[in-house]
Amino acid sequence: MVWMLAVFGLIAIISAYFYAFFKWEFLPFEDAAMLMRYARHLAEGHGIVWNIGEAPVDGATDFLFMVIVALFHKLGFSIEHATRFPVIICHLAVVFLVFHSLVKRQQAPLFIGLVFALYIGIGPSLAYIEAYFGTPVFALAGLLSWLSCIRMTFREKPSHTDNLAFALFALTMGLIRPEGVLLAGLMMLASVYYTGWKRSKKSLLTFIVVFGTLGSAYFFWRWSYFGYPLPNPFYVKGGGRLHLLSLTLAILFIIRMAWPFLLIWGAAWVDLVLKTFRKKKESPDTLPQQQANKPKTKQLIFYMMPVLGFTLIWILLSSEMNYFMRFQYVLLPMMAVSTYPFIPEAVKSWKSWKLVFVVLAIAMIGWQHISYGTKTRFFPNGMQVVAERLAPYADQGYTMVTTETGLLPLYSKWNAVDSYGLNDQHIAHKGLVDHAYLAEKQAELIVIHESWPDASTPKLTGVKAWLMPKTNWRDMVKVVKDYAEKGNYKHVAAFGVKPNDLHHYYVLKSCPASEEIAAIIQSTNYPWYKSGERCKNYAIPSSATSHE
Repeated sequence: MVWMLAVFGLIAIISAYFYAFFKWEFLPFEDAAMLMRYARHLAEGHGIVWNIGEAPVDGATDFLFMVIVALFHKLGFSIEHATRFPVIICHLAVVFLVFHSLVKRQQAPLFIGLVFALYIGIGPSLAYIEAYFGTPVFALAGLLSWLSCIRMTFREKPSHTDNLAFALFALTMGLIRPEGVLLAGLMMLASVYYTGWKRSKKSLLTFIVVFGTLGSAYFFWRWSYFGYPLPNPFYVKGGGRLHLLSLTLAILFIIRMAWPFLLIWGAAWVDLVLKTFRKKKESPDTLPQQQANKPKTKQLIFYMMPVLGFTLIWILLSSEMNYFMRFQYVLLPMMAVSTYPFIPEAVKSWKSWKLVFVVLAIAMIGWQHISYGTKTRFFPNGMQVVAERLAPYADQGYTMVTTETGLLPLYSKWNAVDSYGLNDQHIAHKGLVDHAYLAEKQAELIVIHESWPDASTPKLTGVKAWLMPKTNWRDMVKVVKDYAEKGNYKHVAAFGVKPNDLHHYYVLKSCPASEEIAAIIQSTNYPWYKSGERCKNYAIPSSATSHE
């Protein structure tokens, strides 16, 4: 009875917190809007395509989440509600599973279960839901996989059901995001490490069979359907290079997100290391106690292996669009359910450990509130305003080339060429857009986000310059802008609040509706996405001056 009341109380607190601090009116973040466009086209029966009538494109990295959104949209939900509804449900499920695992499975005190679950409940997911990201869906699959892996590993004789449950949850995780396959492999590796090859034979065989049949079938289907084995963003943001900045950020993000759990793990490690050093001074009578520490050390390594391995893999991919640490977030609920076994090791030598934990709990909840409950993350965006005003021209079959492939394509419903290549297989595999490809598209509208450092921006030198990722973004912007300015285009707008950070709009002069489109763009009250301020149009000097 007490447990059920605690569950309802926990859900009530999180719901009240979301009611107080959640902003429903926020627009989709650029990457989220891309996935929503794919989901809408799939729900409408066009397949997984970026532009209706064209070949399939694998630009939506969250494959299974995209399918879920398409299903809800097909059932009658708006594309916005179809995206947010399953994300909210999955987030609440994650919170419940964290609480249930701690209190029911691990017999943790109710207070610890509530604090850990609340830490997850009011954390980064608030930002993900606002931005329309499916991160909590991936987190739920990751948590279910990890809980089933723990059950499979620590049971003396795991059943076929235990082995199959882990394999299927792990497969689902891989279907949601490609890196889920790597995380699943790390979980399986941790289980083999802890139980040994002999005991883990059946579990490993089940895992290999499931991934070798169902996983391979999906992999070869997507290869056949899209024409390439990996999603477009992996070719654009991977590039066959090592991304040291991405690795550095991944480490820092894990520390920032999961510092309470890392603190407890660290204290447990210190306690175990000190015991190891003491054995030289202790008598042989204490050897049984020394050997008793080995399983605890092995258990701690087991819990750390997926966290460490999944953090290190981000050296392979650029950290672009890693909004609020979403690439690493899947680890946070996993760490929350993996920490309680080490709390006694960390605090049992402290006389006032309960008081210390109360202080830690207050710090945890306060940290989450300051980090996610007090910040304004989004502002009105002029691109969405322009997109909605241009939507009536979608039936004309008009095309835009744009560096901003979220809100503009989603709300205008125009055909769109992603000049960076995230949603264009030709550009993704070629490496950089060129004039010939742009000429082939003959777009009626070109939109470019151009920014460069001003005098107040410090120049990167030394280690910072070395860590910075080498991307094609600036080269891409130069190519597209050069094409627009040398081609048959009229520069109708350069919106911004500073002249070094602008949204450029170019309209094709030979387009039958060029004058109408230009007038619509120039008359738009264009709020800047970073601040909500009304922009100046630097393409019209008198306009820029009048708004000073």
